[in-house]
Amino acid sequence: MYRLAGAAFVLTLLLCACIEARPEVSFTPEPMPTEIQGARWAETPVSYCIVRDEVGGFVPYETFVSLTHRAMEAWGVPVTFEGDCPGPITRNNGINELGWGDLPGDPAELTEAGQTKLLYQSSRDGSPPDIVEADITIEREPAQGKATEECLYTTLLHETGHLLGLPHLETSNVMAPVIVECLQELTEADRAALDALYG
Repeated sequence: MYRLAGAAFVLTLLLCACIEARPEVSFTPEPMPTEIQGARWAETPVSYCIVRDEVGGFVPYETFVSLTHRAMEAWGVPVTFEGDCPGPITRNNGINELGWGDLPGDPAELTEAGQTKLLYQSSRDGSPPDIVEADITIEREPAQGKATEECLYTTLLHETGHLLGLPHLETSNVMAPVIVECLQELTEADRAALDALYG
């Protein structure tokens, strides 16, 4: 009986391995915890730097920088580019860093395009916490068919939305947890979510 169950399990694994994944771009799939909903930067401009590493990604560094600036500007929140970061991306160093990286394949943190890690500071008056640091990692090898400048821009738009404190929204928005098409413009829902945080 155990042998039969084991054989069935192996057969199931083999069948699953043959299924081709849809070319979707997945972003930070976990929902925003209740205790940090409404978190935002207390002061602007938000400064950021970009790590120039030897490995790089699927576009040249200059293109990465240009698309990042464009994504930051699209949200309309004041930002300041501080140039190259010393790197690598490091948590809890007080610097908002962006760069290429190899994202975890663990299903609990499954990402195929980008990931934003935020640090918060609790408020004393019960209001939402302040964001004090944000680091964005962009996957060096995104999902099949998504290694284009257009899809990289969508990824940067999405992750800079998280950097500003935006949660995930429903499908067909830049801030959707999974995006099938590489949107080039923010939607009304994306802008409304930003307005809810920054007015």
